Amino acid sequence: MNSEGIVLIVDDDNRIITLLEEIITPMVEEKVVCASSGKEAKDIIAKNRLNLAILDYRLPDTDGIELMKLIKEKDEEIPVIIITGFGSIETGVEAIKKGAYDYILKPFHPEKIHALVRRLVSYREMEKENRSLRNELESKFFRTNSLKEHEKALIRKVLAECDNNIKKASKELGISPLVLNLKIRKLGLTRASK
Repeated sequence: MNSEGIVLIVDDDNRIITLLEEIITPMVEEKVVCASSGKEAKDIIAKNRLNLAILDYRLPDTDGIELMKLIKEKDEEIPVIIITGFGSIETGVEAIKKGAYDYILKPFHPEKIHALVRRLVSYREMEKENRSLRNELESKFFRTNSLKEHEKALIRKVLAECDNNIKKASKELGISPLVLNLKIRKLGLTRASK
């Protein structure tokens, strides 16, 4: 994951915070920041760039869905994992529809968190590499004189439309663009697929 942002853990149970911090810290480059209340979390969200958030669904002064909404307003691509001791199918579906990457019931097995974070770290690294390769390809491709300016503009437009279609489809499906991209890759589909 990108070392410019932070990983945020929010839970009102200090034992859960400690456990999550112990699992996640060795796996990420970012600083792991913890909060035990909604007020404290809102302050951290306002002042920092997040790369990942793990939020308790139920807090004394707010809930994880409300915090996730604040996070997604800043950047809808930030993966959010909701954890709860008061889980039901309905709350899980609500969390996923509102943009959560995943929803985990307490008590959880540490390996579940480890696997999720490992998958997210791997996805972020792949995303970073794809961006780098795309930029390199575009710079080499666009440097040639074989393309006219209108052709270059059309290619840029098509790529932008692909990104917009991913965002639209993710909203229609009630999942985040990050989750949709993961599902597309899992199915072996790419932009070049017919």
